[in-house]
Amino acid sequence: MKIKNLILKLFVNTDLQKDILFLKSIDFFEELNISQLKKLRAHMYKKTYLQKEVIYKKGQEAKLLCIVRSGKIELGDGKSK
Repeated sequence: MKIKNLILKLFVNTDLQKDILFLKSIDFFEELNISQLKKLRAHMYKKTYLQKEVIYKKGQEAKLLCIVRSGKIELGDGKSK
């Protein structure tokens, strides 16, 4: 069993490991086990937004759950000032 664990550690996708650790650090997902986190991660994709880029407009139906890994989100009413 020790050899199997060593092989898994050596050949497991490091991005997968990082993503699972990141998800596990979020309170909402903290009670999920590794298998559940892997399934969740299989449905995720990463996107980088530019500064001031709009993710959703007020009143728009959200079709995705967005998790901010780094940076800031500004909430506004969409009115220009």
